[in-house]
Amino acid sequence: MSGPTERIYRDLSQLNEEIAELARGFDRTYTDYLTALGQAIGQQAILATYHLCTHSYPEAFLQLSFERRQKFQETLREIAKGVDPLLQRVRLSAMLRVLQEAAAEEFEDDEDLDEDEFSDGDNEDEDLDDDEEEEEDDDEELFAEEFQSLELSLMDLESFDSVPTLSQHQPMTPQFLLRWQQALEAGIVQILATISNQINQLLRTYKVLPPNLPPPLLEAASQAEATSESVSGPPNVLSLLIETETSNESAPSNVMQLTTVHLRLSEIEFADTQVKSVRDRLRQLSGQLIKLGKAYQKKQRERAVIEAESAWRSSWFDD
Repeated sequence: MSGPTERIYRDLSQLNEEIAELARGFDRTYTDYLTALGQAIGQQAILATYHLCTHSYPEAFLQLSFERRQKFQETLREIAKGVDPLLQRVRLSAMLRVLQEAAAEEFEDDEDLDEDEFSDGDNEDEDLDDDEEEEEDDDEELFAEEFQSLELSLMDLESFDSVPTLSQHQPMTPQFLLRWQQALEAGIVQILATISNQINQLLRTYKVLPPNLPPPLLEAASQAEATSESVSGPPNVLSLLIETETSNESAPSNVMQLTTVHLRLSEIEFADTQVKSVRDRLRQLSGQLIKLGKAYQKKQRERAVIEAESAWRSSWFDD
C-alpha cells in the first residue's frame, strides 16, 4: 500500500472513531434532552390550558360544575403525564425509521454523501337539565375512550426490543447520524402537535372551546404555524381570526377569534432553562457533525479516486 493510500485509510479510520464518539455524545445528550423536555411540555401545556380557561374563555369555564372541572383537570394531568413515554417511543421510532431507510437504499460503507446535507445552515350551581348532563357524560366518555386508544401515527410498532440504540448501530456514518437526528426532531414536533390537539379536543368536549367547532379545524390549529393574521399572546397559545359561513348567502361571513393550545418547541425551550441548556449542547454537537461530515465526504472521495487509479492500472496492459 502506497504512502498516500495508507494515509487516507488512516485518516478515514480516525474519522470513523470521531463519528462513533459523536454518536455516543448525541445518544447521551438526547437522553437528557428528552427527559427535560417531557417535563417541560407537561408543565407548559397545563399553563397554556390555564390561560385559555381563565383568560380566553372564562365564562365557558365557569359554566362547568365543580365535579366536571375536577374531571377536566384530571384528564389534563393524564395527558401531561403521558408526554414522556411518547417521547421515548418517538426516539425508538426515529431509529427504526432510519434503519429501514438505510436498508431500502442499501447503504454501503463507501457511499457518496450529499454535500448539501452538511451545509451550514380552578363550585358553581349546575344550570343543566338531565338531558344535557347525559349528553355531556357521553361526550366525556367518548373522549376518554379516544384518549386511551390514542396511538401516534408515526409508525405501527409492536415491539422495540430489537431496535438498537444509536451508539449500538454499526457502521456509523455522518449521513446516518444526520438522518437519525432529523427523524427524531420531526417526531418531537409531531408530539407537540398531538398533545396540543388532545388538549384542544378536551377543551371542546367540556365546551370551554365552542363545541360546534369541527375536529379537523382544531387539529389544523394544533399543527399550524402562527402567521401574520394570528393575534399575539402568551406562550404556547395561538389566537386566530377565522371566517365562518352564514345561513344567508347574501349576508357577509362572520369572523370569530379562536384561541387554542399550540405548543411550540422554541417557546418551551425559552421558558425552561434546563431544556435550553441541553439544546445548546445539541447545537454544539450538530456543528461538530457538519464539520465531520464534510471531512468524511472529502476523504471518501479521495479514497475512491486512489482506488479507481489502482483499478485502472491493474487491468491495463500495454500492447
